[in-house]
Amino acid sequence: GAVTTTAAIDSTLLTASGLAVLEAGAIISGAITTAAAISASGLVKAANGLIVSGAMTTTAAIDSSAITASGLVSFEAGAVISGAIMTTAALSASGLMKGTSGLIVSGAVTTTATIHSTGMTSTGVVTCVSINQTSDKKFKKNIEPIANSLDIVQRLHGVKYLWRSEEYPNRHIFNNKIQMGLIAQDVEKVLPDVVSTDSDGLKSIGYTQLIPLLLEAIKALSSNSKRNDLVKNQSIRILRDDVDRLQYQVAEYKKLL
Repeated sequence: GAVTTTAAIDSTLLTASGLAVLEAGAIISGAITTAAAISASGLVKAANGLIVSGAMTTTAAIDSSAITASGLVSFEAGAVISGAIMTTAALSASGLMKGTSGLIVSGAVTTTATIHSTGMTSTGVVTCVSINQTSDKKFKKNIEPIANSLDIVQRLHGVKYLWRSEEYPNRHIFNNKIQMGLIAQDVEKVLPDVVSTDSDGLKSIGYTQLIPLLLEAIKALSSNSKRNDLVKNQSIRILRDDVDRLQYQVAEYKKLL
């Protein structure tokens, strides 16, 4: 049945088929296995894993090296996980979420607070209303205009391709549509600063960094076009002047005949 205590429980194993209520906290060095709900108003620490097939609700912090869930995980007071967080269902948080070693979610991620991360890897489509990148001038130094933008763009080559999904199943690249982009190794030869290399030696491109380059290249192309138009118009005026002069000379010659 129910287990209720106002003191601490120190055990190597806790097994419950009913409700377990721990008001003062529980320290379990072994596994916690329950088919029902676990409710705790104090800190819950599980050094070797916490397996819950029902709901788990806590208004305090959960401190763990790993959490694995096949259902919904809800953290009202926040969770600090030093290992990986893996869930095949939704992950919902009304407080701060920090993942120092990675956050892997195959379902939905919903949060009303800020997510702090040093990196995010997605093998699917990321859809959002907008993405803003930090760009305030006060954070920047050594600001210089982009030179030779048109020459640089002409050295880049856009390609169409398909992902080799069947050869790299662990990369979870399941999109079988024709893609358009650049080859990272080729871009690195021209713009090494926009290419990153991970611990496995695989390369990626910061495509947003190409936008200012393309902007300046378009401006340079427009400037060249205007300059060419000016030269062409000047040439036309010179030719017209020559024609007018020749016509005048012909008319004067006819008068002498």
